[in-house]
Amino acid sequence: MSSEEVTLEAIGIASADMQIFMTALETGIGNQDRQICLCGHQMSRHERSDSVVYCSVSRAWCDCAHPIPVLEPDQVNPFRFATTGFGKKHALAKGIYALHRKGLKARWLIDVQCFKCKASDQAIYPAPLSKSNRVSNSSGYRNVFLCMPCIEEIGVVYFY
Repeated sequence: MSSEEVTLEAIGIASADMQIFMTALETGIGNQDRQICLCGHQMSRHERSDSVVYCSVSRAWCDCAHPIPVLEPDQVNPFRFATTGFGKKHALAKGIYALHRKGLKARWLIDVQCFKCKASDQAIYPAPLSKSNRVSNSSGYRNVFLCMPCIEEIGVVYFY
């Protein structure tokens, strides 16, 4: 039996690399189980098949094909709502509201700005986009942050 000291280096891992990785686990950076997508659901809920990416949450279905991690909450449970439009009707807004009602917080992983014009000096809304890149009143094929002038410019498509 060897009396050699046990080190990470002995198993091919630099101590500095391990520290960065463990910090990422604690902060949620790079840990999809603790991150929320712009669609308003956990990043880990996004599934990939041969040709499609989709998001499944609770008993609902989300059409999110372009996941973007946007926040890390104290708790992921509140993020289980369906999107029925932009702004307060969006699953991300509903999840943040539910999180705050529980007295919990989250931190942004990206800068909140309009994806179209890059504005950050006015109200910015989460918005679901259809495949034709119009704001939708249902789950979005893509989800983005938009300011009201850009929402009005893009237009809204209603599905019934």
